[in-house]
Amino acid sequence: MLRSSIVCLGFCLAIVPIAFAQTPKGKTLGDQLEKLIEDHRQANNPYLDGLRTAKTAEEKEVIRGAQAKLAKEYSDKIYAIAEKSPKTQVGAQALGWILKHDLNSPNTGKAMDMLLKNFLHSPLLVPILSSLKPEVAHVEKLVKPAAEKSKWAENQAAALLAWAEILQARAELAEKREDAAKLNKEAEQKVTDLINKFGLIDRGSYIRKARDIQYELQNLSVGKQAPDISGDDLDGQPFKLKDYRGKVVVLLFWNSKHPKHGQSFSEVQQLLTKHAGKSMVVLGVSNENVKFAKEYLDSAKITWRSWHDNGRKISSDWRNDGNSLYVIDSKGVIQGRNIHEQKLFGLVDSLLKD
Repeated sequence: MLRSSIVCLGFCLAIVPIAFAQTPKGKTLGDQLEKLIEDHRQANNPYLDGLRTAKTAEEKEVIRGAQAKLAKEYSDKIYAIAEKSPKTQVGAQALGWILKHDLNSPNTGKAMDMLLKNFLHSPLLVPILSSLKPEVAHVEKLVKPAAEKSKWAENQAAALLAWAEILQARAELAEKREDAAKLNKEAEQKVTDLINKFGLIDRGSYIRKARDIQYELQNLSVGKQAPDISGDDLDGQPFKLKDYRGKVVVLLFWNSKHPKHGQSFSEVQQLLTKHAGKSMVVLGVSNENVKFAKEYLDSAKITWRSWHDNGRKISSDWRNDGNSLYVIDSKGVIQGRNIHEQKLFGLVDSLLKD
């Protein structure tokens, strides 16, 4: 499969220069930017398909490397547009694209510098802050000044929320427990600052999201006792999470229509195959129609139990975003949250050895 992925990647990379060669000069910089963004989208689609069908972490790493190279090539042209129109909406859109797709190149830092110079006090910065990813290199360079110095209140709120979300996501990926704890503490301080500063005037949905993160950090982060779940399964039979105390539990919130559920299903099935007969179970939470959910599980030959979260109470209690995954140890303590691939497999392996 890796060989076939590389063949696909060779084809994908082969068409990139053609796409650039055929990029016409638009009548305006906005036209040129729109064309480049569309060209990148089309060139990136084969890689997205490859990630969905890749079977191993090695295959995915190859594909992601090719995606990063592609993004850098387009980023150079898109940054050139921003340089020609640095104080306009087109310039802001171009810089925002770079921070969303070219996560760690010289253009990443240059885009932040230009945003701070021209848009620190502009509402055009809000959507850029709201779409920042944890993988963006040196993201504090942008969110810290926006949170502390912007004269536009919504920039401050958006920056604090983005900063907290990034710290929380990085904590989930941290290798060491002490590093995760430090990152979570910093994230909690950011949402506390946001609530204290804007709680009375409630800047849009920022306060609601901040309170959700605060709840997650205090109740659903690594090292916390997992809240119990009590309800009926898809056959109407009652059961509880605490019934599985003594076993390692992989808890997956799922919906067959969620775009990322395929990856999670594949991973937990690999775990079940690898650890068959050991003290590990997979449990699900589904808010789908019972009939559709059961039909899907039957077609996929999946036998692990799922709570039917018809009223979405479980999803609400666990602040589920549609495809959350938790690893809970034999004592009922959360040991992993929203982790995948080798980190997920390694954690389950280590817990079963304890």
